[in-house]
Amino acid sequence: MAICTNDDFGALLRCYDALSNRRALTLLSGCFVLGGLALVAGEAAAHATGSTAVLAMMAAVAALVFAVGLNSAGLMLLDQADDRPVRGFGPALLGGVQAVWYAIGVGLLFGLGFALLVLLLGVVALLARIPHVGGVFAFVLGGPSAALVALAWGALLLGGPLATVAIWRGEGFLGSVGRAGAIVLRRPLAALVRFLILGLLTLPVMGLAFGTAAVAGLIVAGLYVPGGSVWAGVDTLQHIDGVAFGGVGIGAARLSIGLIWFLAWAVVALVFSYGAILIDRAVGHADGWGGDALTRRLARFRQALADSRPRPMPPADSGATATLHCPGCGAAVRPDDRFCARCGRSLI
Repeated sequence: MAICTNDDFGALLRCYDALSNRRALTLLSGCFVLGGLALVAGEAAAHATGSTAVLAMMAAVAALVFAVGLNSAGLMLLDQADDRPVRGFGPALLGGVQAVWYAIGVGLLFGLGFALLVLLLGVVALLARIPHVGGVFAFVLGGPSAALVALAWGALLLGGPLATVAIWRGEGFLGSVGRAGAIVLRRPLAALVRFLILGLLTLPVMGLAFGTAAVAGLIVAGLYVPGGSVWAGVDTLQHIDGVAFGGVGIGAARLSIGLIWFLAWAVVALVFSYGAILIDRAVGHADGWGGDALTRRLARFRQALADSRPRPMPPADSGATATLHCPGCGAAVRPDDRFCARCGRSLI
């Protein structure tokens, strides 16, 4: 079975269709500019006060704004990929805020798992300190430990975008983790090759966006220097120390010109996000590990636990017993069932 075909490569070329989604581009650009303003304000405050606490706080605010914008735009891109009407700014922002909290939870879970792996390998590495035989343990365990860390890091790089797309699809916390984990475990090469192709496809728009921002910034910076030129703009942007927010001349202009770079990042992030949605569609639909599938598995597990408990004897009934059905999906259920085995709905 081919890992990636010409049709898959052609489908990934559609990642540039994200630039035609004006709502997503406008929303993401606005959020990135707002986040950039927060960083600029934090930088200026830190320079004026000499304290990094304000810069750290404003950086956290900027990261949150970036995340909300990216997830909100991702929901709009998902509408575009599924051929649905693109939702408005309000619903997208509300959904983006909710998605951010799921994404933070998934990120913490992934980070905790990676940290536990490193901690476990650190405990195993203590065997290398045993006198006389420590070198043997170091030789035997060092290579496999490095391989495990490399595989875990690669799984995080693949699973992060896939879990994010699953959150956009409404999978929830457990569903997104299960879907991303199933893809990484079952089809790691297929996902890896597609993300490598997506990276190659993203390079041209990255070069164009940042190249355009750099040239425009140099030209405009030179205009704000008395008797300036393009070379004066180069020299000014290279020596940015001592510039205070709200100053006159090149100080204020440099801060404003710097926001153009955040617009360039928004364009790159939009193209990559749409490509991640296309990859999820290509490698994730056949896995059967979405949120609904995970919910059904959990429901069957809970039903098995309920069935293993002692049950009271039902009262004798000479008449016929009517068949009960799940109010959610209509499947037949027993009178003592606590969960529907098909959809997982609680029957209590």
